[in-house]
Amino acid sequence: MTGGSPARAFSLVAALMIGVAPLSAQEPPVAPPADTVPVQPASACQFPAVPDTGRAPSLVEWPATDTLVRAMLARQGYVATRYCADTVMFDAANRILRLRGRAAIERDGTVLVGDSVVYDDSSRTLFAYAGPGRAVTLRDPAQGDDIVAEWIDYDLETRTGRVGNVRTAVTSGQRWILHADRMAIQVADSATGQPTSAFGFHGTITSCDLEEPHYHFAAREMKMVSRNIMVSRPAILYIRDIPVMWLPFVFQDLREGRRSGILSPRLGFSDIVRNSPSYRRQLENIGYYFAINDYMDGRVWLDWRSGARATSLDPGWIRWSGEWQYNWIDRFLGGRMGFEHHRLTDGRRSTGVSWQHRQQFSASSSMNANINYMTNTQVRRQTGFEAAEVLGTISSNVNYSNRIGPASISLGGSSQQQVGRDELSVGFPSFSISTGSLNLGEWLVWTPSFSTSNNLRLRLPPQGQYSYRYFLDAGGVLDSVPLRRDERTTNASFDTPLQIFGFKWRNSFTVTEQARNYPEPRLIQDVRDTSIRVTRIFDRTHRTSINWETGFELPGMSRGRWNIAPSVSLVNVDPSAGFWVRTERTGGEFVRQTKRLRYSLGISPTLFGLWPGFAGFERFRHALSPSLSWSYSPKGDVSDEFLAAINQTRPTYIGALPAHQLSLGLSQNIEGRLRAAETDTASQPTEGRKVTLLRITTSSLSYDFERAAELRRRSREAGRPAPGLLAGFATSTFRLGLTSEMVPGFDIGVDYSLFEGSLQSDTSRFKPYRTGISATMRFDEKTNPWILMSRIFGLAVPSQSVDPPASPAGEQTDSLLVREVGSMPIAGRSRQSELMVARPAGWSADFTFSAQRQRPPVGTGEVIIFDPFAHCEELRDNPPIYDLCVRNVHANPPLIDTLSQTTGGPLYQYPPTMTMQANLGLNVTPLWTMRWSTMYDFQGKSFASHSVSLQRDMHDWRAIFAFNQSPNGNFAFTFFIALKAEPDLKFDYRSRTYRAQ
Repeated sequence: MTGGSPARAFSLVAALMIGVAPLSAQEPPVAPPADTVPVQPASACQFPAVPDTGRAPSLVEWPATDTLVRAMLARQGYVATRYCADTVMFDAANRILRLRGRAAIERDGTVLVGDSVVYDDSSRTLFAYAGPGRAVTLRDPAQGDDIVAEWIDYDLETRTGRVGNVRTAVTSGQRWILHADRMAIQVADSATGQPTSAFGFHGTITSCDLEEPHYHFAAREMKMVSRNIMVSRPAILYIRDIPVMWLPFVFQDLREGRRSGILSPRLGFSDIVRNSPSYRRQLENIGYYFAINDYMDGRVWLDWRSGARATSLDPGWIRWSGEWQYNWIDRFLGGRMGFEHHRLTDGRRSTGVSWQHRQQFSASSSMNANINYMTNTQVRRQTGFEAAEVLGTISSNVNYSNRIGPASISLGGSSQQQVGRDELSVGFPSFSISTGSLNLGEWLVWTPSFSTSNNLRLRLPPQGQYSYRYFLDAGGVLDSVPLRRDERTTNASFDTPLQIFGFKWRNSFTVTEQARNYPEPRLIQDVRDTSIRVTRIFDRTHRTSINWETGFELPGMSRGRWNIAPSVSLVNVDPSAGFWVRTERTGGEFVRQTKRLRYSLGISPTLFGLWPGFAGFERFRHALSPSLSWSYSPKGDVSDEFLAAINQTRPTYIGALPAHQLSLGLSQNIEGRLRAAETDTASQPTEGRKVTLLRITTSSLSYDFERAAELRRRSREAGRPAPGLLAGFATSTFRLGLTSEMVPGFDIGVDYSLFEGSLQSDTSRFKPYRTGISATMRFDEKTNPWILMSRIFGLAVPSQSVDPPASPAGEQTDSLLVREVGSMPIAGRSRQSELMVARPAGWSADFTFSAQRQRPPVGTGEVIIFDPFAHCEELRDNPPIYDLCVRNVHANPPLIDTLSQTTGGPLYQYPPTMTMQANLGLNVTPLWTMRWSTMYDFQGKSFASHSVSLQRDMHDWRAIFAFNQSPNGNFAFTFFIALKAEPDLKFDYRSRTYRAQ
């Protein structure tokens, strides 16, 4: 605290006055103490105006001193005391000094100013008071705030005193302004061990620094002890002059640094005043904080919700939580550990642990860990109040990195638990090592790298008709149990490129293994006869691929203009599979395909065209950046064993044909340079500014002449109509992207699937099918499109609002808290997200449109249609969460790992989605902030989510009104008001209405 307790400051009054000894021409002076040199000013002092509890530059302006006074002040071994007043009288017989009129006393930097000061040396008492409209002010440079009072009466012998109508401030994290009608003080006495203490009567406490505070606590008694504690009892909270709450006491620790103590309990208004017969009370954060030492601390607390009239939707519960934090800066390590035990009234339990650790072993090695785990995620889903808690994931990750010489090493792992489901994803280990370019000689450069990863998906939800095992129980009744469904993917790669005399020799080795540990059907075809087909159910499916690729990149030519890049490489005949392949159909043995040479030549120039401007543009520029490549590979061959391993047939397979391809990719950029505005009133000049009118990007398209010729030949032999030229395309997907600065934040992308079927088979058909559209737009106060359009067409530029003022310190803290709550661990620290809302800077609006669909399946294989209702079946007992899950999954279906297994397996079909996400944030007034967010589902013809929140900044208070509504009628309303200085002191109201059952 910058301003100490009043008791401490009053002790300075005694020290200030002990050595007072005036000089008087009328009466003989009294001998001063040995350590005091009294000084009488030569002229009157000046007294600047001082606001209550404020700090003027100085309380008194002393008159100029002469040479003698300056010499006396500079004497060693003495403490100078100087004073001035309109009238100075000294009663030698009674040893009484009186300062009348506006008086000031200064000793050792401490200043006392009043209208009248009386010092009785016989009784060792000091009395100072002020006239109407004035105050006695005491300032100590070692303290933060002045002490302002109507009168001060102090006994130097007993070290006690009284103060009337006192006003001051103390700081302990927050600046508190105190006022008391009367106050008694006891100055510390080292002989008796008596601490400095102060006792106030009929006073007020507030953190509002306005002349008429928005709120205050009124207390009958107040006590402060030696800058340690401040206690007021009983306390009544007033908003303006209206009493709103009675508290038995208000306690504040005034000591600096961290101190052990009780935590502030949290309870809402409805927990005090029951608003309905069915309401159940809830208490949070009942616990204790331990300041163990300078390097660690801890806390334990209890959260409780009543179990009276509990239902399956809302059971009562009790939750014990604990947290231990540590931080050794000189050892470069820190972190926290959290524990949580949650027990519901229906008997279900869950234990959660969290561990966050960061450590810097050396300048080149470090470790970061964030581990979270829960034994029963259904309990978290059942008791969660936020969608992120109910539908999110529990994530963990560990990473160790080191640098040894030129090599960088990384080792780590990760995991994810699905809330409310048993599904678990584990990625461990994940290891990589890489180096920069190693110059082994003037003509030889080596750049090796190695990486490996292993990913497990355990306890997956049932999918398809082979998800259960059926049996007869002891009574002969047919029963079933779900089969355990696990998946594993392991990858390893080693790249060892060499640069020899400017020639780049690429070498890469990869190993990929994919396994599914659950039954799945496969449609098996005979390699030579396509009419022979059989469906076989494998208890476990797997695929292992080992591949090696190599090639030479010859030195480029015409760099900066045509950018010609020739290359020769050795590639697989079938690019969809590795060089060695092992599947469930090969009996555990590897089968091998063959390789062939591929000759390539690439050209990527950039062409420009300049055009005259019009309207507000000085000139236009059209830039074309095509990327054209040619490649040729001779005819190859693969064995029947290899085709059987990947479930392909010889009559339909065309992957071994000669490959004679042309590939074309194109990027276009149309820019305009704005004319210099003669009367530009914008905050930023626009002279010479370039505007991207349109940027068009397309993915590369490949055309294979040999493929087109072979398909025409096979069509003639089979008596089918000859396919068109488009059948020669050898690219399965295509993407078109558009962006423009004319619409701020505008970005649109369209995705197409070009072929129906596999490109390695002659049964595939060129049939473009749109699979996705994504578009975004953003508008805000600084990127208003109408300003740019006005400049372009020479219209008057609208007045552009200046940048919004910087957020106060409290708002900046909120931003930090927002980021903190986003990475909140599952165990340990409790949440207070209602108070963690940052105000937007100005206004902003963004819109995101997304439409995704899959090509309709063809063929005779099994099709598994993903059902959002079945996916959320476990949440059906909680209707609001169930509906939210269905809408969320329908709009953003989870990725089911359709591993690139051999053909003939089941196809997972997702329902089409089409959504529009809109977000709006603005400051309605300087004190009102609004946030609105919604998602509309065009497929379901309803709002998938909808929420509105209003925040009111009230100087010392913050109020938040939030409303959420779903299409089925469920809605929730939340009102929250909290004191910024003490967030745990709050009023809140929550109302949730479930749909009719």
